[in-house]
Formats: sequence, C-alpha cells, structure tokens
Amino acid sequence: MKVRLLVFWLIVLFYVSAANAQLPYFHGDAQSLGLADVATVLSSHWSCLRNPAGISGINSIQFGITYENYFSVPELGMGAVSISIPAKSGTFGLGFSTFGNSWLSQSHTALSYGRHLGKIFHAGIGMHYLLIRQPQDYQDLFAVLPSVGLQAKPNKNLIVGIYTINPANQHYLPTNNESIPARWYVGAGYHFGEDVMVCMEMQKTVQSKAQYCGGIELQLRKKVLFRFGIRQGSYAGYTVGIGFRSDHLIMDIAVMHHPILSYSSALTLSFKLDSPGT
Repeated sequence: MKVRLLVFWLIVLFYVSAANAQLPYFHGDAQSLGLADVATVLSSHWSCLRNPAGISGINSIQFGITYENYFSVPELGMGAVSISIPAKSGTFGLGFSTFGNSWLSQSHTALSYGRHLGKIFHAGIGMHYLLIRQPQDYQDLFAVLPSVGLQAKPNKNLIVGIYTINPANQHYLPTNNESIPARWYVGAGYHFGEDVMVCMEMQKTVQSKAQYCGGIELQLRKKVLFRFGIRQGSYAGYTVGIGFRSDHLIMDIAVMHHPILSYSSALTLSFKLDSPGT
C-alpha cells in the first residue's frame, strides 16, 4: 500500500511542479490561488513566503493559517502558517509551509523583511530554508536560498511587482547534485475603483517555458469578494474563489481545476490585530 502511495505521490508531485512551477516553494494562500496563483502584486502577511515587498505596507500584526488539499487525496495536503510584525524601520515576516506526509515531505521556511523606498517603491528581501525528508535509507536534502522583491505603485490604481528566488541556481545539500532552478515572477495589477481588481503574472523557471496566469477580484460592500483566474502553460487550468472580510478576521476559499488530476481546494484564515494607538 505504501509503495503504491509513494508512486502516486511522486506522479502528483511531477504534475503539480510542472503545472504550477511552485514546489518546493510555498504554493499560495487561498486569495492567491483564487486568482490562478498571482502573488507578486498582492500585499498580506503571506507575502513573506512569496514576494517580501508585499509585507512592507502592513502597519499592524497579521497572522494566519492555510490548508490546500491536492486532488482530494488526504495524504496530499499542504499546510502553512505566517505572521507579519511591523517595526519602525519596516515589516518583518516569518512563514512556514509543509507538503506531504511523515515519510516523504517537503517544507519551506522563510524569514523576510520589507520596507518603503519613498512613496512609489516597496522593496523586500528574504531567506528561505527548504527541506526534503525522504523515505528510510535515503538522505534528507536541504538548501538555504535568498530572495528579493520589488513593488512599484506609480498611482493609486496601478501596481507592478517583480520577484526572484534562488537567482544563483543553488543546489540541495549535502549531495550538491540536485539543482533548484532560479525562479522569476513579473506581475501587474490594476484597481478599477475600490470594487474591481484585475491582475496578471508571468512566472519563469530557468530552462523552462514561461507560465502565465491572471485573474479578477470583485468586492461587494467591502465584506465579500469573488475571484476567478485562468492559468496558461504546460497544464492550463482555472480557479474560483470567495473571501469574507471583517475588522479582524479574513476567510478565503479557493477551488482549482487541473486538466489531468481534477480539483484541489484551499482554505485560509487570517487575523489582524489593532495597531498601537487605534
């Protein structure tokens, strides 16, 4: 039974990696997944695991948990937690995600820092620790990777983002023969007033074709949000999502369709504490 599950896990890992080009990195919270994986132009505590420039505008403590289930298989779940804490010089973020099970898993830990660079630019840097726990008799692999991100807001409606992780194409240790390709993300988002946002993103891995994704987010009465996204690349697919907002709690739900392996789902809960003096 474990052998069959291991074979299936590896097949799914191949398809997920090819389709989303995210693993072994954090795949995304439900807001991002509802927009077909766009993340470069978003701003939340989850940005510490994606584009650290996105945490620079956070002025209160925010934290949350998220869970994504791949293709309705209980053993194929990704869970994550993150927190962002503002300081005088900028904002610090810490995040952790894990994917797999007790005998074969991948984890991603990120420590990030973001700050304003004038009125238009936001910048961020991060350090990421990746760990692969392999079956018995196989050596665990790990890597420590840098990342850097930038967001530009030339006006109140337009935002442009760029992000890269592992630009030097580092390898997993201690074997040093399992490469981790550099990743580049370039995205843009535009707000039509307060109720509609349209965004798109290009994701590129070294020696692989670019992946394209985009989505639209509609806000109703500032409390309920609907999302729809489309992804193009090796495996095209679509996503839908819904979000609920209150003063201190944010709940997001997303459903993603894969053309070969069917549906995946994600649930995210985020909490916001009042900033000092409010």
